[in-house]
Amino acid sequence: MLGCVVTPLVASCGRALATFPRSLRACAPYVRLSAALYCATALATRSLCCVSYPTKVVFKSAKLVPTMVVHALLGRGERRRRGPRYGARDYAA
Repeated sequence: MLGCVVTPLVASCGRALATFPRSLRACAPYVRLSAALYCATALATRSLCCVSYPTKVVFKSAKLVPTMVVHALLGRGERRRRGPRYGARDYAA
């Protein structure tokens, strides 16, 4: 949970201190969120012990497909200027 505090400070080169909560009461939502994320990760890891290795690999490699689909749907205007173009071969890979 310490990473939830240290990572933003390092990434922002210390500028995050200006908006950092000053009291324990102001930190409470962040602590609860950190605990929830920690528990979710632990439970997800625990649930994967019931799944075979090939199934894990297929689902991990398929995580990129929704991102590519959303980019194809929402990024049509920007595609002419910059950004990757995905063809049928990319989606099949």
